[in-house]
Amino acid sequence: MVDRAIGVAGIALAVIFGILQYYLPKIPAWLSASGIGVGVFLLGLSVGLVAVGGRKKPLAQMAVDRAKLRLHVYADHRVPDSLHAENIFRWYYLRQVLYTINITGEQASTFLSTTLFVSFEPEVRITSLKVRSPDIVLPPHEVKEFNQRFAIIVFGGQVGEGTLEFEVQP
Repeated sequence: MVDRAIGVAGIALAVIFGILQYYLPKIPAWLSASGIGVGVFLLGLSVGLVAVGGRKKPLAQMAVDRAKLRLHVYADHRVPDSLHAENIFRWYYLRQVLYTINITGEQASTFLSTTLFVSFEPEVRITSLKVRSPDIVLPPHEVKEFNQRFAIIVFGGQVGEGTLEFEVQP
């Protein structure tokens, strides 16, 4: 609130001293220039205070130790169902199919890849990340990125139908 009051005072000073030099021509030039300068300075100060205050995050939540996501994955093209989520903001499951074509124009082979993107809310402490399944054999997979805000896991093949568990724990 004070930042806006400083801005209003700056605009008022700049306008008053800008107009005053025309209505009172005998006023010293340095006084008019100083009044406009102080007004512009106050306006800039106000804009700076508003910009800094506008970017403040709410009181930062403490990072948590755990995050967990349990999905039921289908063998077809359906989106997995979320069975359980703890400290998970959003997740995205992407299944990619790559077809190769030989010289004659026929389909030579098919490569499947699956990517799981998970974002955390609140942030998690970076400890260990586990990807497992109690009922299916997972294809080879790699954690491409893991930080306090999100994780990206890429599977080198199609994940079969069953339960997929993703967990961050100390």
